[in-house]
Amino acid sequence: MQKDEVYYKFKEFRFEVETLVERKIKTLIYDNWGEYTSKELIAYCKEVGIKMELIVPWNPEQNRVGEMKNRTI
Repeated sequence: MQKDEVYYKFKEFRFEVETLVERKIKTLIYDNWGEYTSKELIAYCKEVGIKMELIVPWNPEQNRVGEMKNRTI
């Protein structure tokens, strides 16, 4: 997947997840790499009410849930 595809893939992901679990995505936690910093994605998240929370890259302590799931898998 290319960086410019993230916006479209996130929209697809959001639709699938929210349809499957019948709940809304409230927060998108991301590091400051380029994939999630496009103006399109930021505007989209703001439009649909998704809070974007920035974490420091290469700092797994800030992403405990994701890191624990990766360890389990």
